[in-house]
Amino acid sequence: MIGRRALLTGAGVLLVAPVIAGCTTRSATVDGPIESGIVTGEALAPVNTLRVNNGLQPLLADDVLSRAALDHAEAMAVQGRVTHAGFRGRMRAAGVNFPAAENLAFGQPDTESAVYGWSQSAGHRRNLLDDEFGRVGVAYASAAGGRRYWAMVLSP
Repeated sequence: MIGRRALLTGAGVLLVAPVIAGCTTRSATVDGPIESGIVTGEALAPVNTLRVNNGLQPLLADDVLSRAALDHAEAMAVQGRVTHAGFRGRMRAAGVNFPAAENLAFGQPDTESAVYGWSQSAGHRRNLLDDEFGRVGVAYASAAGGRRYWAMVLSP
């Protein structure tokens, strides 16, 4: 099961559509993200509505997962690309146990748009509706030019 999940999340489904604005702004270096924030609280309502409507328990916000999502969103904004590369190592470094999954997106203007996009993508939706997961963290980072990179991390 862990191998299958790692393959699914490692290969990942990239979503290229518009996504959310966040609530926590941080300073950035010249080459780093212009704005970034943890938006797990904003994401919980639409994600949990989807889960409950599909007979699943709601997810709980998790600070460790939120920080891991923020770190990866910022790294993608700096790199200027969406990538699942290094997922297992990032999760281990953050202290996240497996199974775990990662949903990524690029370009959505706000959290609602990001969650909606994930819910409409088969691979992302599978992660959102996985009954093994009980905790979530969601964050974004804006690159120069205002494009937003989104990361969601799910874990039991």
